Amino acid sequence: MKVRQSNMELLRIIAMFLVLLVHADFFSLGAPSASDCIEDPIDSCLKVFFEAISIACVDIFVCLSGWFGIRPTIKGISNFVFQCLFWLIGLYVVTLILGTSSISIQGVMGCFALTKLNWFIKAYILLYILAPVLNAFVEKASQKDFRNVLIAFFTFEFIYGWIFSGSTQHIQSGYSTISFIGLYLLARYVRSYQPRISLKSKRFYIVSLCIAPICVTAAYIIPPPILGINTTALGGLWISYISPYCIAFSMFMIMLFSKIEIQSRAINWVAASSFAVFLIHTNPNTLWHFKDFLVNLYEKTDCLEYWLYTFGFLIFVFIIAVVIDQIRIVVWRYLWNLIEKKLQ
Repeated sequence: MKVRQSNMELLRIIAMFLVLLVHADFFSLGAPSASDCIEDPIDSCLKVFFEAISIACVDIFVCLSGWFGIRPTIKGISNFVFQCLFWLIGLYVVTLILGTSSISIQGVMGCFALTKLNWFIKAYILLYILAPVLNAFVEKASQKDFRNVLIAFFTFEFIYGWIFSGSTQHIQSGYSTISFIGLYLLARYVRSYQPRISLKSKRFYIVSLCIAPICVTAAYIIPPPILGINTTALGGLWISYISPYCIAFSMFMIMLFSKIEIQSRAINWVAASSFAVFLIHTNPNTLWHFKDFLVNLYEKTDCLEYWLYTFGFLIFVFIIAVVIDQIRIVVWRYLWNLIEKKLQ
């Protein structure tokens, strides 16, 4: 039986908490405007700083898949799909009972991720399907060819997906399988060939990961009063799934945690249900309640109080998701055992 590496599983847990944080920040409250940066710099700084840290959440999760490599199996994809359906359908039924949702075609479509929401589920499933092709390339390509493909890929993505984001619909600012492919291959390359940047000390990564978000925050906050330009022209541009900053931040997190030695059954247990944290609050029937709750909390508290209460609330959501997901695990094991017996 393959033992999970607790150091990387801990990073998976952190990535899922960052998903909660990113949705509690710009998604719920909106990005600070130029006038916000001038009139309330402390509040704006905290919003931007937490966004600069949490925006790496998706990239970290996908890079983890690339680091280990996805080895597609019927059981693996079935487990992933079952977990998604368990939460999508389950929360729809619960909210119907509570009266916060109503029976509708749109509601039923949401149970199977057929709406614009839950883009990640669909993008990741397609990455899973393409994994054998990507793995074959990794195994057969020379280091030089592999490196050249990565350089060409990210050059194209940075130009057409990041700097001139409106020039193509394929990359969608990182909300796409195309973006995931680049991250997957990048993580595979770093683990396979260990470039010099991956051999730095833990202190180097820690210092870099602390300084970088501060620099992005400064780039976002300072321009309005000093230069009189739009915030999205500098700092806002870096807060994107496909910005060089976000991708580098994600890979530095991966490289840092790969050097940490830890083995814990508790961490592995929590990590096995960490994706439920994403599924419980991005569900079409809960996402807007999640957002409304945080908006109301923000309006009734001051800046520091909001973040104090919000972190407590996010930890609570995380715990609830992991606990409830144990039901899903028990049901899945029972169903899979039945399927295996039928196939014998």
